[in-house]
Amino acid sequence: MDDGSPLYVLVIFIGFVVVNAMMYSFGAAIQNLNETELEKKAAEQSKKDIKLLKYLQNPAKLITTIHLVTGFMAVVTGYFQLGIYARKVRLWLVSLGSGFVLSDAFMNFIAYFLTALYLMLLLLALGIFVPKKLGTKYSRPCAYALCGIVNVIVILLTPFTAFITFFSNLILRIIGIDPGKMETNVTEEEIINIVNEGHEQGILEEREAEMISNIFELDDKTAGDIMTHRKTIVAIDGDWTLKETVEFISEQNNSRYPVYADNIDNIIGILHIKDVLYYYHKSTYDDMAVKNITNLLRKPEFIPESRNLNDLFKEMQMNKNHMEIVVDEYGQTAGLVAMEDILEEIVGNIMDEHDLEENNIIREADDRYLVSGLTTLEEIEEKTGIIFDDDEFDTINGYLISKLDRIPAKGEKPEIIVRLYCRNGRILPKGAETILCDCTFRVLETGGKIISKLEIIKSSPEDAEPKDEE
Repeated sequence: MDDGSPLYVLVIFIGFVVVNAMMYSFGAAIQNLNETELEKKAAEQSKKDIKLLKYLQNPAKLITTIHLVTGFMAVVTGYFQLGIYARKVRLWLVSLGSGFVLSDAFMNFIAYFLTALYLMLLLLALGIFVPKKLGTKYSRPCAYALCGIVNVIVILLTPFTAFITFFSNLILRIIGIDPGKMETNVTEEEIINIVNEGHEQGILEEREAEMISNIFELDDKTAGDIMTHRKTIVAIDGDWTLKETVEFISEQNNSRYPVYADNIDNIIGILHIKDVLYYYHKSTYDDMAVKNITNLLRKPEFIPESRNLNDLFKEMQMNKNHMEIVVDEYGQTAGLVAMEDILEEIVGNIMDEHDLEENNIIREADDRYLVSGLTTLEEIEEKTGIIFDDDEFDTINGYLISKLDRIPAKGEKPEIIVRLYCRNGRILPKGAETILCDCTFRVLETGGKIISKLEIIKSSPEDAEPKDEE
């Protein structure tokens, strides 16, 4: 080992850096390839695409090889280079600090430390980080260019990777873990973080990111959360004649209607407008009660308020059912859920040419809103940023009545001020910083035993402090 001219050591070092760079660049490129496109080309018997698809679908062997190359390079570099270059650094330090008296042990420590730091920076920058970035940016050309040589390296190192895998699995079994049952499960939180990052980088539009988030939220909601409340159900009396029913339907915007006998708690069927028109066209059924016309009504399906929305959606798809009646714990009608209601939880409000746009919240000015009394607390939170401290109520009407502890009399316009946390902006993700607000709820109209219209005003108190949501 010639300390004066360690050229061969430098050649070994550069060789290992190049091999390591190729492996990391190839690994990053593989992760960014389009699997569907590879499958199509592999089906055309393209050898490179077949190999790339194999690595993409089963990357364990490639990953082990990359780790093996990195570890081997670190060991070889330390053995061949650290001592040689550390001695050169020590001589350099001695020449710089000829006026200082330092112990040999301390000089050796400084020399080895600086040499190790220098080599580590070179290895990380040239052998890992830069190649990974290049592989990510130029995934297709990198993958195709390096496929052959990387495949040779993987094959040559197969005995070593097989031994490492065997030894690792043996240790896992000793500590009571079955490696065959270990799976890498991607959590919902990780996917949401990826979606948010994609939105921040401009890869996903705000609308697209919101829809993906809404899909995950389906599993956290129940039928009771989205149902049309019994008070606002548009239903048909089973005693109405077919002619009366047609006249009523012609003034409505729905295609399906629950039919009841005596009262809304006794739903006997679901009426579809196509079935109505079919029988009405025959003229012989005009004066018959709809409940007495054979095969006109479809069998109603009943579900509890607690029914999981994701499961309900799958069930309605499977049964080709577009409307379910929601019942409470006493068996009374609580509301109904239509397929459209579930879809709106994902894509937002769906309007057709006959629907009148519902504007439950009108922004009058900054931090001042005109709100319908039956607006849900969830919608108010989305539009105003106010975070309500009570999950017991669905609507702002129920929330305010609980605060007043009474139903306001007709013409009465009480005002309630509640200190609540508000998101600093109209719509921010959970976890965003919040600020304390004084929220003024001013009742404007009452009727039918409910608060029908109110005004919300947000203001920041002087002693407000920011807070991070947990």
